[in-house]
Amino acid sequence: MNSMDQSELSDSPQEDAATKPLNPAFKEAVFELSASGMHDDFWVITAYNPDSKDTDVNLNKQADEKLREEITTLGKTPFRVIGRSRDGSHAEPGWGAQFNETTAIELGRQFRQDAVFHFKAGEIWLVDCADGKRVALENPKSRIFGLG
Repeated sequence: MNSMDQSELSDSPQEDAATKPLNPAFKEAVFELSASGMHDDFWVITAYNPDSKDTDVNLNKQADEKLREEITTLGKTPFRVIGRSRDGSHAEPGWGAQFNETTAIELGRQFRQDAVFHFKAGEIWLVDCADGKRVALENPKSRIFGLG
């Protein structure tokens, strides 16, 4: 299997990203993370399934490792977060870290993601990587579970 290099992640255009609506399932996401990852202000980014397309598990794992390395290169300490459907039928590992909004959205775009999540002061925001629009997720406290 060919390995995915950084240029493959950042040079592929998202199809009509500016006009493509976000997947409604994003608004239903719940998150598993360790207590050590809980900060008052952090972002969650995944590298899985670029362009919202099902991707080979090995390519997803390679992209995930590249994202972790990129976050570390930025001087941040990433912690594992798993975003998933409430029923567990879909899950995507990602990384949480403390960034500013510009960096978080740029990383989302670099790894061809439609959106990233911002956790701040007890709220969770879904942030569109195409235009930066934010949507507050309902019942944020009911969306966070401990990573076992």
